[in-house]
Amino acid sequence: MPDDATDTIRWMVYQDDERHYNVGCTTVQSDKTAGAPFAHLDRRTATYYDGSTTWDDNNTALVDGNATEARVYTDADVDNAQVTKATFDDAGRVVKTIERRTTVTRS
Repeated sequence: MPDDATDTIRWMVYQDDERHYNVGCTTVQSDKTAGAPFAHLDRRTATYYDGSTTWDDNNTALVDGNATEARVYTDADVDNAQVTKATFDDAGRVVKTIERRTTVTRS
């Protein structure tokens, strides 16, 4: 779908899911085949842009490329994620950040 009267289609590519495993690729593939894809995952960072909170929103709501939420996981329990949220002004500058780990809030 064109973005403006010039029929220009704007697109961006941003890293939104970064995973690190503590074993090699062969073991990771074996884990996936065995139905345990996160067995050796030791860190995952999920980044959401422009107010998105889901992967689907990331695919459809990306406009400015402002990372408005990042979740860092160091174990399989999603409740243990380190969550950082950011608010931006119209020029794309960070005006506020909030970090949370479980129930601890800092601003």
